[in-house]
Amino acid sequence: MTGLAAEITEGEVPRPSATRGTLSLASGETRQSLIPVELLFLAVTLVACFAGAAKGVQLLFTPLSLAVGIYLFRNFQSRYVSFALWLWFLSPFVRRVADFHAGWVDPSPVLLAPLLVSALSATTLVRRGYLLFRREYLPFSMAGLAVTYGLALGLVQCPLQAVITDFLKWMVPPLFALHCLALKDESDALLSSIARTFTYGVGGMGIYGIWQYFSPPPWDIYWLLNADGDSFGSAARESVRVFSTMNSPGPFGITIAAGALLLSCVRGKLARVAQVAGLAALLMSEVRSAWIGAVVGFGYMLVKADNKLRINLLSVTVITIAVIASAVAITPDAFEKLSKRADSFSDLTQDESYNERSDGNQRMLVRAVKNPYGRGMGYLDSSYGPEEGSGGNGMGKHDSGLYEFLITIGFLGCLLYGIAVTLVMAQSVRRASVDNGMIGYAAACVSILVQLPLGNPLLGVNGFVFWLSAAMILKKTGLAEASRCHGDLNR
Repeated sequence: MTGLAAEITEGEVPRPSATRGTLSLASGETRQSLIPVELLFLAVTLVACFAGAAKGVQLLFTPLSLAVGIYLFRNFQSRYVSFALWLWFLSPFVRRVADFHAGWVDPSPVLLAPLLVSALSATTLVRRGYLLFRREYLPFSMAGLAVTYGLALGLVQCPLQAVITDFLKWMVPPLFALHCLALKDESDALLSSIARTFTYGVGGMGIYGIWQYFSPPPWDIYWLLNADGDSFGSAARESVRVFSTMNSPGPFGITIAAGALLLSCVRGKLARVAQVAGLAALLMSEVRSAWIGAVVGFGYMLVKADNKLRINLLSVTVITIAVIASAVAITPDAFEKLSKRADSFSDLTQDESYNERSDGNQRMLVRAVKNPYGRGMGYLDSSYGPEEGSGGNGMGKHDSGLYEFLITIGFLGCLLYGIAVTLVMAQSVRRASVDNGMIGYAAACVSILVQLPLGNPLLGVNGFVFWLSAAMILKKTGLAEASRCHGDLNR
């Protein structure tokens, strides 16, 4: 036996979920606490912002989040994973509300909360580093090695603050996923916790995004005015590109598309409502790469799923179309704007944004080829300028995923990271094909990965969702395989 199967010893056989094909919102974890301290913390934080304590939130949100994270990490692993997800979903929103009431702060320490809480998972690597040499964990080891190479380059070439922040964005997602994969006997509890978090998260972000589109709240308008976000649209009704509780439309679109696909395998009417709300907000974000990712992921599921799941997918699609059609029917301006955005797919040669990105990509990739060893972590956020190809052509520092990989970790790092992603995707797709309950996770991974040429969807919250989804597929199917192997040995 290899991988996870090798970790299962007699008397410690995990019991896979008896329900095959869909996941349940009911928790598989033993009820160990009646006080959801993580949700209470987030609620108190928002109340504090509106009650005159926003300055304290700006200063204390991250250290208090870390304290809650440590408590959950030591006592309730599935709730720790859920709390980390909620921080990724909500920290930018907390930052905007706090800044609106206490004054603009940039860079904001609030945004460090999801990175630092998720980084607690590094203790698993310290305690069980031997796992890195096992076949099951090889993709995570190779990704970590590539990122460490980029760290070494950055430390000798770039400002320390930019290097550390960039390193966390790159390293935390696969590190957290490795932690989840290494947990023993936690498969059902983790899957239930993740399903529940995505149900409420996608639904909540979707509903908030729809509200944001038709009536932007004052803290979002304040954010748009201070962040100089030209790509966000204008701070007016039916003119903003929805970014919901996140920092910008791009990460929101990628996350909401992946979350909606993941929920396809979650039972319950609440999950269907969340999907519809999330997909409606995705359309209003006007993130065309996320639209493409959602369509590709949807197509993947139609091919791989059984008939029951196909019916669920088609029903959600029909309901979403009906909801969107009803909304735009009473708002002609919104319909015209979204139609124009969608029509750009029919003739990309006439699309100004596409042409600018295409020209910028060519110049940026030529520059990357001239730096085969890479420039290291922190380079794009500290040294990127017009000479990189951004000046006057609409290209931002993170608008080309291929360039970001090449200039940050060089050809060697790209080779290692590329092999890691290829291995984890191959294993995830192959294993998900035998368990309908995991097809949604595989579709989420596919949806994120196809957007790589148009940005870097493997960093930050998007990378967190990608690596976590892949890890849960490997964990669920690996534990089930281990159980079967153990049963065969006992016959």
